[in-house]
Amino acid sequence: MSKSSAPRLGKGLGALLAHRVAPVGDEAHPVAPEAHSVVPSAAAVRLLPLDRIDPNPRQPRSHFDEAQLQELAASLRSSGVLQPIIVRPKPDGRFELVAGERRWRAAGLVPLVEIPALVREYTDAQAVEIALIENLQREDLTPLERARAYEQYLATFGGTPETLADRLAESRSNVSNYLRLLRLPDDVRDMLDSGQLSMGHARAIAGLDD
Repeated sequence: MSKSSAPRLGKGLGALLAHRVAPVGDEAHPVAPEAHSVVPSAAAVRLLPLDRIDPNPRQPRSHFDEAQLQELAASLRSSGVLQPIIVRPKPDGRFELVAGERRWRAAGLVPLVEIPALVREYTDAQAVEIALIENLQREDLTPLERARAYEQYLATFGGTPETLADRLAESRSNVSNYLRLLRLPDDVRDMLDSGQLSMGHARAIAGLDD
């Protein structure tokens, strides 16, 4: 991807999500669109059964905090699902999550039977990119989850830490420092992932840039 043709993604997913809407079969019922900056029309938002949606096998997030999911479930009980999840159709008639796994998991805790969803045709590469960008824009990723997401992005799309930083509108040293965390010994990475070791201490151990 050249920097001239690829949109910078630091401010949102709109550049990736635009103009990729796909209809689904009669079993999915249209609902009114919720507040969402990229919802193109009411017809694009569908109610899908939770049990027909499969998690994204390329999800970079390895841990979903149970307390936070319960809080989100309580919000869904009182206010409903205000933002549709994004899925893509599978050949077997099921759907694969592209973005919104926390909402999908919390909906199962309510429990809801159906959830509003945008059904869109994405290639594998597009689905990976959207899932990665959605996660990288979250503030609650652990340092290693962020590092693994950077690593997965580079493994999928190529490029360098510098071009990835430009793509995400982040500092180049920040991206490089996170990637260096992956060089830490396994026991040190476990301590960092569990919160026993701070990012500052990890920087010192790994010899990261200031």
